[in-house]
Amino acid sequence: MNGLIWNALGVGYKMGFIASSDHWSTHIAYANLLVPDRVTSRADILDALRHRRTYASTDNIILDFSADSVVQGGEMQAAQSPTFHVKVQGTEPLLRVEIIKNNRIVFSQTAEAKTLEFTYRDNEKFADTSVAPTDQVKNWSAPETGIRPRPAGKAAYYYVRAIQRFSRDAPDREGETAWSSPIFVKQ
Repeated sequence: MNGLIWNALGVGYKMGFIASSDHWSTHIAYANLLVPDRVTSRADILDALRHRRTYASTDNIILDFSADSVVQGGEMQAAQSPTFHVKVQGTEPLLRVEIIKNNRIVFSQTAEAKTLEFTYRDNEKFADTSVAPTDQVKNWSAPETGIRPRPAGKAAYYYVRAIQRFSRDAPDREGETAWSSPIFVKQ
């Protein structure tokens, strides 16, 4: 769980998530792109990519994550934590859906169905913008990975991870997964 993505986000890189297979599709992976209704041009698609309106999945999982009018991949400014809206439509029953903030799981909900919809507000923890350490970076003021230190100021990022059950025979085993792109919030 503590890996390269957490390192990159932890030092301030803003990125969107996709999944892809690099070996003749021996496993399925999807790079999902959120585009406006009635997309009519290549420019609309490129705009969605440039604004990180993407999410990753290893199955045909629909993952809708937003805060107010900002969709996943977007940036916003807020005096307090916004209300996040999450909707997941899986292909199998969901094992759990998690909200991750600054490399920490701040909310987790279990589900028994293929669909889950809820809202979340990080009222008490929004002022805490510290980033949980990772295994690779030992000194956050001078990361040995050669990437820049996390920018000063109060900022947080949130993203959703949805994990389906593996099978009826192994109901507690993790199966296919989807990850939203983060929503970046500046205070």
